[in-house]
Amino acid sequence: MSKQQRGQMRSRPSKVMVLSCILGLVAAMVIGVVINNVTAESRFEKEIVAVNKVFSGRDSKKISEVLERTVSSGDYAKVERSLKSYVGDLTNNLGEIENIMESETIYNSLEGKYLEKHRDNLGATIAELDEAAEKIKALTAEYKKLYNEEKVKEYIKDQGLGENYTALFIENAKLFYEDSDVHQSYDSMLDVLADTIRVEAKALDFLDKNKSAWTVKNGSISFTNSGAANTYNEILQSVAKK
Repeated sequence: MSKQQRGQMRSRPSKVMVLSCILGLVAAMVIGVVINNVTAESRFEKEIVAVNKVFSGRDSKKISEVLERTVSSGDYAKVERSLKSYVGDLTNNLGEIENIMESETIYNSLEGKYLEKHRDNLGATIAELDEAAEKIKALTAEYKKLYNEEKVKEYIKDQGLGENYTALFIENAKLFYEDSDVHQSYDSMLDVLADTIRVEAKALDFLDKNKSAWTVKNGSISFTNSGAANTYNEILQSVAKK
């Protein structure tokens, strides 16, 4: 056997080893991508559970902490951020609605003590209620967009994702805009709130124009004639008739 032949034989194993190493690296990369994707998916799924939990708990501090972070990666991270952007806007909308609901004026404007205290300045209260009514009108319009599937899709349309990830976004968004108990309760409550504010403003306007027809006794409003009492009660009952 010549020296050239022996050299060729020695070179063959080294080529096989190089090829094996390359194949091994490729396999490791593929496995790594798969594992990373599975891990990203797992983190994403756990995070959505966390988002749902804090959203249902209505704790603004915890909601902010969860919405500001990104725990998954790759395309899952895009879905996660898009979903959190949506939930953030939804949270802000509901928060503003709740602020109006919890307004002291809306709660107390027809209470005897409030009427006695603000008897000579009911116009300011009426103006405040009118402003609240306009805010509720705007918030309701925004709320309806946030619970419309086509509008919700806009949160992910610019992410360049395929159908599977878009479907994943919609599937998880539905937890908030379709299946949510929050949605069911707020949906009817908004109409009631708007009607309540409307009736309160109308009742106060009547009282403001007929100050000689009522007084406050023992913390309750009392009318000097049945006609004024009937008109006032009819105004209050109109919220149930509408």
